Amino acid sequence: MVSWRLEQFRRAAGRLLHRCTSLPDLARHAPLPLITPTADGSGQVTHPDVIAFPSPWRGHRFWMVMTPFPFLDATLENPSILASDDGLTWAPPSGLVNPLIPAPERGFHADPDLIHHPESDELWLYFLHTIRGEEQHLIRMVSTDGRHWSTPQTLFSVTYQEIRSPALAIHAGRVTMWSVNMRVGATLEVRESTDGITWEEPYPAFHYQPGFRPSHVDVVRDPLRDCWWMVVQATPFTGGANPLFLAGSPDGRRWWSHTRPLLGTALTPEWANQTLYRSTLVMEPPEDPRRGGGGRLWYAGRDADNRNRVGHTRVPATAFDALRKRWT
Repeated sequence: MVSWRLEQFRRAAGRLLHRCTSLPDLARHAPLPLITPTADGSGQVTHPDVIAFPSPWRGHRFWMVMTPFPFLDATLENPSILASDDGLTWAPPSGLVNPLIPAPERGFHADPDLIHHPESDELWLYFLHTIRGEEQHLIRMVSTDGRHWSTPQTLFSVTYQEIRSPALAIHAGRVTMWSVNMRVGATLEVRESTDGITWEEPYPAFHYQPGFRPSHVDVVRDPLRDCWWMVVQATPFTGGANPLFLAGSPDGRRWWSHTRPLLGTALTPEWANQTLYRSTLVMEPPEDPRRGGGGRLWYAGRDADNRNRVGHTRVPATAFDALRKRWT
């Protein structure tokens, strides 16, 4: 009886998955990836996280943290910084030597996330040091200029697969972190902090994407609509390539999702035709007469030869407005 019900569930999930992935995407794929210089010379990167300033901060409007990942080489998967004036042309800021930290003696680094702390006017960088099958450590580094970074500080350690893809944001004096706990069925969890160093115990958030489970996430605050948006790299129950979905929340705890992919895998360009990966979203300035209320998406993709790169596209304001109606 149990196996019969499981098979029925899988078939239903497969039908729903087919219906979702056959709908048109909310955004358009980038035909070509961006040029992203790396210290190893490959130009292959993954795990992008971008923050955008209204005017240049320390010389640049856009700052990205990413990890080189040429042909899945985890020894080179170490946080690195790029800067840009338009979000399209990227280079290390003058005076910076990438990567920020060398490979660990055991395990690997992954899933970096970058935020700007307005009171201290600093960049705060968080990333994971993972030792497969054993444990994970959340690490923090701080910079006042984007070029010189503090000594890595380990904030806490958990069992392997307990934290994936930490995504952070600051709002109303609180630092919030969303992550995926793979040990309890790919559950979205939330942690909170007043100083970004000491963290309260995690609690589960409500997130439901029919036919999929969350894998890697990124979160951004939308001041125009007074809500939160999440880009979810989602794993199909039935297996296969991972699309991206857009989810929204009024409070960061209850999340509603589009059934249509933000970016699907049916018509993926060659540079990202194996799978999509962790991606990052920033909101367009609301006063922009052409794109106000929309978003800019930098997303990771992998091709059939395991080359990892990042593309850029825009998300129309209609995608956000339609989803917000789900909870208003």
